[in-house]
Amino acid sequence: MVVKLSGFAKFELDIKLNADQFATLINALTTDASGFSEEKFVEILEVFEKTFGENITPFAGDLENETYKSILSAIREFNASELK
Repeated sequence: MVVKLSGFAKFELDIKLNADQFATLINALTTDASGFSEEKFVEILEVFEKTFGENITPFAGDLENETYKSILSAIREFNASELK
């Protein structure tokens, strides 16, 4: 996923997600202390549609993008127990 988002082939984690785990990751990206953010959900959905639907690398050359960094952070923080 990181390679498709950024074009950057190295990432310290190698995890595989099933559909439910991916949904949990999306939920983590779109929910904060104030609750679910429809705006953030649409933003993340558009990123993944570009990445996997249109085969675009949305963050190539923009690795400091806040959305990209939030996706990486959510992947890093993804609870290992969710992977079982």
